[in-house]
Amino acid sequence: MNASEVVARLNVRETEITEKHRVCQISYDSQLGSERAAVLRRSGYEVISVYGNEAARVILSTTEQPCHAFIVGHGASQEQRREMLLWLKERFPTSRVIVMNGPGISPLPGADYNVKLNGPENLLPVIETALGASYGAA
Repeated sequence: MNASEVVARLNVRETEITEKHRVCQISYDSQLGSERAAVLRRSGYEVISVYGNEAARVILSTTEQPCHAFIVGHGASQEQRREMLLWLKERFPTSRVIVMNGPGISPLPGADYNVKLNGPENLLPVIETALGASYGAA
């Protein structure tokens, strides 16, 4: 680190120096996806939000920035959600995968976290735990 970088860092708050955790959500309900993204952004996360498995594969295959955690929404069939979970685990083995489960939906084996759908705000502690387990505190 050179002298100008030291001076620049002294003028920036520590929270601005720390890289934000990047969360990608694969949503199957656009309204819930938008609400979840807004809550995550207000909480300081960088969010990539995509609608459906096909869009997720395209976006995530071309992005160079790693996602620290993935959220798989509840609004698709179990088979579609399982397919996305397996693809994420294969492609991003060190990232955490959080699967949302609505009423009457069975948890998906292999997910790092299965979460009962009960509002975007209630997801935050799970994300903090998932990211803390792999990447240190946010």
